[in-house]
Amino acid sequence: MATTSTVSSLGVGSGLDLNSLLQKLMTVEQQPLELNKQRQAGVQAKISAYGSISSKLSTLQSAANALKSSLSQEAYAATSSDATIATATTSVGAATGSYAVHIANLAAAHTLNSKAFAATSTVVGTGTLRIGVGASTFDVSIGATNNTLAGIRDAINTASNNTGVNATIITDTLGSRLALTSKNTGAANTISVAVQETGTADFTQAGGDAANLDNASGLSQLAYVTGAATNLTQAQSAADASLTINGIPVSSASNTLTTAISGVSLTLTKAGDTTIAVNRDQAALTKLVTNFTAAYNDLQSTVRNLTNYDASAKKGNVLNGEGTARALLGTLSRALNTVPATVTGTYDTLSDLGISVAKDGSLAVDTTKLQTAISTDFTSVKSVFTGYGTAISSAIDGLTGTTGALTGRINGLNASIKLLGKQADSINLRLTAVEARYRKQFTSLDTLVAQMQNVGTYLSQQLSRL
Repeated sequence: MATTSTVSSLGVGSGLDLNSLLQKLMTVEQQPLELNKQRQAGVQAKISAYGSISSKLSTLQSAANALKSSLSQEAYAATSSDATIATATTSVGAATGSYAVHIANLAAAHTLNSKAFAATSTVVGTGTLRIGVGASTFDVSIGATNNTLAGIRDAINTASNNTGVNATIITDTLGSRLALTSKNTGAANTISVAVQETGTADFTQAGGDAANLDNASGLSQLAYVTGAATNLTQAQSAADASLTINGIPVSSASNTLTTAISGVSLTLTKAGDTTIAVNRDQAALTKLVTNFTAAYNDLQSTVRNLTNYDASAKKGNVLNGEGTARALLGTLSRALNTVPATVTGTYDTLSDLGISVAKDGSLAVDTTKLQTAISTDFTSVKSVFTGYGTAISSAIDGLTGTTGALTGRINGLNASIKLLGKQADSINLRLTAVEARYRKQFTSLDTLVAQMQNVGTYLSQQLSRL
């Protein structure tokens, strides 16, 4: 933007306050630029307001898409008569049903404990441990830097090829013990520990720096082979969960069963009996509707606030008089009040499901009526959800698509901003030229007045001599 520069020499010759005069003249000249700025600010405010409306439309469309989604509509919930024994969650494929679950025993992880050592810093031995979990094995080298009980624990846990064993140290009144636990439950995840014989490539129960297993020294103190003499004590055997579902025997390596009941995931907690009931999740379906109505009401409130006129202040809000903003509410209202051609069944309209339109155009939900409809004829409810959800989503696509009314209006406002920007550039160029012209004229005036003052002074001096 062109601005008046204060030049101290301007007016020095004549003694006139030409700088002040120049500034006042430029203030007048800059009025078109200030008007341009105001117009840009007004257009930018409208763009921002329409951006807010676009955001609300996006939220509404997401809610409408969820309303019409068969995955959301077919939501089920599972409850357990005794959640301390087992709990359940549902997923795709669930269906209404009741399942008597008897748990004989839980799946367990294999756990082995060593004898008590004096301390975690006690040296155990050196060599190589071959640890197996089920059919998988990995080797752990134990040398002079990690041959203590704590060092062996850390070497096992940090082994890059550790296939499923956690090592810990448990300290009691007798000393510190190395505990090995399989990471996964199930009978197939049994742990074995073999020790490489000194000077050979073979792994047996005895090895490392120990002469044999019977000596129970060196790394052989950690040997464990099922069915043979061992130096580790089994604290918990590896076991599969054993249960019946409606009298049908089921076995699982995990205490979380995802395939035993279609669409239901069971989590077992302890032995005992419980009943798992699977029913349509009315709370979830009601939430879909309330989310939809809340998003619609939020959009409507936003549009009305942005387009309202304050009669007392005699001032309209940023989108007052904007036909596009008002028209989009009409588009959505028509979609809500027109029965989609795809709707079939007992119910036709949203009001049939307890979704009513208030006088101000907002939506309200009668949850009791809605849940009654869901219980009475869910297929028809689903048809209504799908039809109106699709209609609203399609209407929003029409508004916000590349050729939509909202998109067109925003594009037009952005074009106005560009045009006003170019006009501002032109005004600034003109102001620069005007200021330069004024400055040149004032400089000439300053020089002329100074010369006249000099002539006057000279004549005064001559007359005084006479």
